Amino acid sequence: MNRILGSALASAVLFLSMCSSDPPVMPGQDGGPDGTGCPGCTDGGGDPDGMMMTSNLVPQDRLPPPGTWESAGVEGGIPARMTICADVTMAPYSADKTGTASAVAAIQKAIDMCPAGQVVSVPAGTYKIDAGIDITKSITLRGAGSSTVFQVTNGTAVHIGGLGPWPPPKANPTYRAPITGTAARGSTMVNVGDTSMIAVGKMVMIDEDDDPDLVWTKPDTKGRFRASMHMVESKTSTSVTFRPALPIDFKKSPQISWFPDLVKDAGVEGIKFVGTGANPGLFMDIFSAWNVWVYDCEFTAMPSKTIMVAWSGHVELRKIFMHDQSNGGPNSEGLDLFCDTNWSLVIDNVCVAGGFPQINIGDDGPNPYVSGGFGNVIAYNYAVDAYYTDPPTSPNAGKMCADIGTNHSPHTQFNLVEGNVMGKFGVDAYHGSGSHTLLFRNFITGKTKWTTTDHATAIQIDRRNLAYSIVGNVLGIPGMPTTMEYATMNNWNGSTIYRLGFPDGGNDGYTGTFPPTALAHSDGGSRDLYVDRTTMPNGTTLIEGNWNSVTNKQDFSKSPDVILDSYYLKSKPTFFKSLAWPPVDPTKPGTDQAIIPASYRYLKGMDPP
Repeated sequence: MNRILGSALASAVLFLSMCSSDPPVMPGQDGGPDGTGCPGCTDGGGDPDGMMMTSNLVPQDRLPPPGTWESAGVEGGIPARMTICADVTMAPYSADKTGTASAVAAIQKAIDMCPAGQVVSVPAGTYKIDAGIDITKSITLRGAGSSTVFQVTNGTAVHIGGLGPWPPPKANPTYRAPITGTAARGSTMVNVGDTSMIAVGKMVMIDEDDDPDLVWTKPDTKGRFRASMHMVESKTSTSVTFRPALPIDFKKSPQISWFPDLVKDAGVEGIKFVGTGANPGLFMDIFSAWNVWVYDCEFTAMPSKTIMVAWSGHVELRKIFMHDQSNGGPNSEGLDLFCDTNWSLVIDNVCVAGGFPQINIGDDGPNPYVSGGFGNVIAYNYAVDAYYTDPPTSPNAGKMCADIGTNHSPHTQFNLVEGNVMGKFGVDAYHGSGSHTLLFRNFITGKTKWTTTDHATAIQIDRRNLAYSIVGNVLGIPGMPTTMEYATMNNWNGSTIYRLGFPDGGNDGYTGTFPPTALAHSDGGSRDLYVDRTTMPNGTTLIEGNWNSVTNKQDFSKSPDVILDSYYLKSKPTFFKSLAWPPVDPTKPGTDQAIIPASYRYLKGMDPP
């Protein structure tokens, strides 16, 4: 199911200067893998050559292969395209910019006529978007910042890519084949009996039967829930070579599946999307895509999801301002790496009351058609005041909501959450398991502005989420301790730093203790129930080098070790400007939340000096 001239350089430069307060810049101006590069680069890159300082706090078996997080986001960075192929308000497109008549057909025509690698310009104005705009080629749709308003009245405003075959390839016999031999972690090649249907320059997925020691779903669904997306670089008649390397050993009947549809190198920049309060159900979706991006856009008055990403790799969501959703309730995730999203980067965004969770990985439940996601990075975002009930000030607002989460469906793995300022981090077990995520150098306040919520919590990791690592964070606000460090009581009340091992997001009741005590399957199963912390202090969760407001000190369970500056950046990125690096220091916690560029922009109304 597929969804379905050039300007002079001087004009392009003039247009770029009008795009926003911080328009796309040329390579060498903003933090790429070597400390320079374009705004979409990984802003410092890690150090796959091993030049980084080392630490033993996080064991290697909890980390992805070297270079995984360092390469997250658009490979080589978001391109600063200069050539404008069309102004949508000019003939032959003539889009209405008063908001009176639909602008969809005019914008779509400009996109369809634009050569690859060029820019469709949407000048300042209000554009009525009452149907979907399809981007299926390598172009940039660029507005003039917040003065370019897409008033979205119906449907989904923008589709990048499109749904491929249905069922999806991994569950579709027409598009899959068994792997012969091994599919080992770190490898970039697998053997297949026949590669004739696999195309160089297209995506493939590698997956396996579920490992029962790691993968679990509440209804016992079997679905090959660990899968990774890759780009085919070459092939022989019986082998396929791809990038990036495999993140795990796929040992249990591994298979390869291929995607016939692909959109690469496309992006949306500098547009303000405004809903009606009742519509749209979704502002933007990104499907079957590689190296695509959304940069410097604003989203508000959304009744449901904001951006949904699925079956894609190296997606980048950067410098987005998402705020003031119009409704609470289910299906209100904001920046949502919905399923099968790998090697992607969510960075430098402001998310204020913009969804629940506002940034999320894995979101389709125990659906055998989908998988969780590997190797994503959520970094340096300001995400606060998520809510669920409508209105959020309802007397029955319920439990404090998570602002950032990395599992609402099985099975996400090897994701990094670094340097964010947020109210709450939450990993639920409502649909199934996740594992091997690193929560590193975040400032997590455990607070929300919604005074009618209860059970205030900084970190929630539900049962069945294994091998999470919590390292070097500041948890709580100095001088404002929570009522407890760990929630351990059945049906607890109050506020806490850690809520670990409870059955799922809405359930604070439990029976039993850490294994081998057996539990009913409906209660979440027996594995890794560590809520009472009697047999093992934290189950499989590693907690080292964090400061929290209850102990009022940095805590280690073993001899202190080096806490790295970053797990994916080599050095301070230039977009931090005068702000301190690294921004979160558990040896010197403070109350100032304007410590990353995103929070500085929101709290002070300007970029860092």
